[in-house]
Amino acid sequence: QKEKLEKEKTRNEKIVHNIKKNQEIYKKLLTKKIQESKKIEAEIRRVIEEEIRMTNENRKKNNSEMPFTPEILELSSNFEKNKGKLPWPLKKGIIIQYYGKQKHEVIPGVETVNNGINFKTEEGAICRSVFNGKVSRIFVVKGNGKAILINHGNYYTVYSGLKDVLVKNGEQVVRKQKLGTIITKDGDTELHFEIWKGTTTENPVKWLYQSY
Repeated sequence: QKEKLEKEKTRNEKIVHNIKKNQEIYKKLLTKKIQESKKIEAEIRRVIEEEIRMTNENRKKNNSEMPFTPEILELSSNFEKNKGKLPWPLKKGIIIQYYGKQKHEVIPGVETVNNGINFKTEEGAICRSVFNGKVSRIFVVKGNGKAILINHGNYYTVYSGLKDVLVKNGEQVVRKQKLGTIITKDGDTELHFEIWKGTTTENPVKWLYQSY
């Protein structure tokens, strides 16, 4: 076991050395990835803001002064009560990118900002809903497949990086229901997951069961 760990340590040291040696190349690749992430985040924000605007417009058309119906308020309340208890949006996986601003481990001066968290999983993995709700929108994120927006009252969850979708717009879904297959791109199978309260992002790690 010790010999195995030493070999792993040597391999990792070689990888880090190689990254430092080719820092400029990696920096360009990382910059490109950061730009792609920004486009994804911008599209997700646009969709959520549009969804909230449409909901408010429909409420005004129906002459309703209540921001939410009793059913929606109950759904929001139940969602809040499950903070720290929500199931992961996939059966198997590890978190490889966390919420918020992160400094790159190897390349100095490079920071990334994530509105959610990213999971790495196995090829062909299925994404699933973390709570009961309604599919508000299914949309395409250029270069990153499809994304699903699920409404949980005043809360939204976003599942991005899907190849196939198994649900429809307006469909009521339940906790752990299958939503779609995650894309495998350049040998990596990654799911991007976000939680929003209105137009404000939340740290998913604080909501998901044992994700610290």
